[in-house]
Order: sequence, then structure tokens, then C-alpha cells
Amino acid sequence: MVDKIKKSIILPKKRKTADDLYYKNQAKKLLPFKKMNQRDLVDLESSLGATIFGAIPEGHRREFFNVDNDTWIWHEEWAVGNKQICERTIRYEISETQVIKVEPGPHYTHIKGKELNNFITAVETYHKLVLTKIYKKRI
Repeated sequence: MVDKIKKSIILPKKRKTADDLYYKNQAKKLLPFKKMNQRDLVDLESSLGATIFGAIPEGHRREFFNVDNDTWIWHEEWAVGNKQICERTIRYEISETQVIKVEPGPHYTHIKGKELNNFITAVETYHKLVLTKIYKKRI
């Protein structure tokens, strides 16, 4: 099957040796299959993570993603009036015994109770969505 795909996409039907444009066009056909770098994957994951918290209002931009095993970011931007853009970024730092919420200022808060449960639910939902929708893994 893979050989058929390779032959149909990559190899020419007729052998063209002198036509440089032919090979240039073949490379353009393969462009959608380029390997994504880490930044591309983070952008894709964060856009999917943004949907966890419900519909994104018109004029808002939201992101939710993990930077590493111990750090999560929730970021939202929205326009007020014609030109003023407001933004809020919250970083969650996970240790073995607690989750610390770091807000602008900086303000450090140990989250617990319902907020902790909501955070855990968001992280679990994020993992399920990312694994199934982006990486096509079965859970």
C-alpha cells in the first residue's frame, strides 16, 4: 500500500530528466506532509486545549497547554473597545504534594477543593483530546 502511494505521488508517470520544474512541483505536492516542529505541535495542542472550557467568545483568543510535565499555561486575550487588548495568563506549577497557581503580580496560590478538581478534570480532558484527535491514539 505504501509503495503504491509513493509511486503515485513521488515517481513520475513518464520519466522527465531535464525538466527542473517537474521535480519542484513534486516537492510542493509533498509540502502538506512536512514534519511538524515542537512549536507547531504546541500551537495545535493549545488550540485544542482551549476548547475544553466551552465556546470561545467572539473576539477572544484562548490557549491551554502544558510546557513540560510540571507546568501548565492558561492564557486568554480579548478586546475592550476599539484598540485595547486585555490578557490574562495563569501558570500552574505541579509538585508532588500540591498545585500552585501563579497569577500576574506575581501572586502564588495553593489551589484546593473545587478549583483543584476542575484543574485535574481539565488536564485529563486535555490529554484525552490531544491523544485521540492529534496523535490518533486509542485510550
